[in-house]
Amino acid sequence: NLGNDANGGTDLTEVNLAAIDQCVDSPTNNFATLNSLVPESTGTFSEGNCKNASSSSTNFGAVSTFGVSSGKWYAEFKPVTATGNKQRAIGVCGDITSNSGARADIYLYSFNTGGDSGSESINTFDGSSDTDVSSTYNGYFENDIVGVALDMDNNKVYFSVDGTWQNSADPASGTNGVSIGASPPDGVFYFAVMDVRNADVITYEANFGNPISSISSGNSDANGYGNFEYSVPSGYYSLCSKNLAEFGG
Repeated sequence: NLGNDANGGTDLTEVNLAAIDQCVDSPTNNFATLNSLVPESTGTFSEGNCKNASSSSTNFGAVSTFGVSSGKWYAEFKPVTATGNKQRAIGVCGDITSNSGARADIYLYSFNTGGDSGSESINTFDGSSDTDVSSTYNGYFENDIVGVALDMDNNKVYFSVDGTWQNSADPASGTNGVSIGASPPDGVFYFAVMDVRNADVITYEANFGNPISSISSGNSDANGYGNFEYSVPSGYYSLCSKNLAEFGG
């Protein structure tokens, strides 16, 4: 109850604040955000670092503050605006320490507006070129929600668009996922957003369980943590400190 004086004194009046502006982070449970301190992070961060507008001078955008080496994790990302060629990329990244441009082990659900026929791909990107590792994924557009399920126990990643898992995948059963590198340079993987071309500016909203936009349905993980638009796959959890402590991420 934002503004309430629990001691029975004078309550504070909220001004220009909606319910969505109040987060449930606390000293005992903290959710991941996008990390503005990583050397390669670019663009403009806002909304408590849960929103990033990529830079037009570089490809890289941002990664999650928490990285994981074990466990199964779920997050949602929404590209809310896009300019230039609008070539969006959402996924996971295994190297965030270098500012040299060499980034191995990045697995991205890359959408190229030149492919509006609906056939998109999962790419690995090393800072200068990319390689398709899986194809025949549906395209996603502004305000679509891309779900990312990262399975670090079996080294796979899964992608959904507005609740539909691509490539007929089932993260809960481990079918039709994209195999990822078992030993990333940092020893962990991070969730990541970026654009594909330097001229593009893509604005993303990241939801690691503490959304900055209103959620119409509301779904938590099996531990009761997080607030997501779509159901969290069975066995997967929101990226928060209590879940990290339990599952050893």
